[in-house]
Amino acid sequence: MEVLSSPVTTPWLWAIGAVYVVALAAALAKAPWGLLWARSRAQHLSYGCALALMLLWWLRGGLPDGPDVHFLGVTAATMMLGWPLAVLAVFVAVLGAVVMGLETWPMGLVEGLLLGVVPALISHANVRILAARLPANPFVYMLGGAFFGGVLAGGVGRSALGAVLALGGTPQAVAALDQWGTVILLTALPEGVINGMVISPLVVYRPEWLATFDRERYLGE
Repeated sequence: MEVLSSPVTTPWLWAIGAVYVVALAAALAKAPWGLLWARSRAQHLSYGCALALMLLWWLRGGLPDGPDVHFLGVTAATMMLGWPLAVLAVFVAVLGAVVMGLETWPMGLVEGLLLGVVPALISHANVRILAARLPANPFVYMLGGAFFGGVLAGGVGRSALGAVLALGGTPQAVAALDQWGTVILLTALPEGVINGMVISPLVVYRPEWLATFDRERYLGE
């Protein structure tokens, strides 16, 4: 989403930036660096996810007199890499959008936190809850974790973004939110489908690529 060079007022921008820095620091501290250095496959998956997110976040569609919109793919990245590396992959995507001139740095901070960190944590929590409370069935992981998780994470992230712009946004940003409820509804189902289409084949053919998939629990291996 791109509203203006400064979508939120300065106090909100400082607060969002501070929280985002803390989230990035936590992701750096929690990331499995030892695994990444020891296994080339983990490195390739991390690089591939970061590149895929960058390309996905570059594909933007404009609304008449409204903000730009793009899909997230954060749920799939979280299920593949775990939330710390997913947050860092989103940071790479945001940085790429800023460098390419597709995003301004203030909006990059806002999106990185609300459309990156928030969906990643929600997706992580959703997978953990599904594993704890529902039967050990691969379809639960695919449909509940990827599809429903994508719908939930995308909806909450975009709702949080709309709330922040409504509460602390500039007058121009607030005026651009008239269609934001429609955007949330129209992107919810496709967001789930995109994440489900990524995760489902991996469960069948490459479950070892999924950091959050317990093969012993779901496949009895």
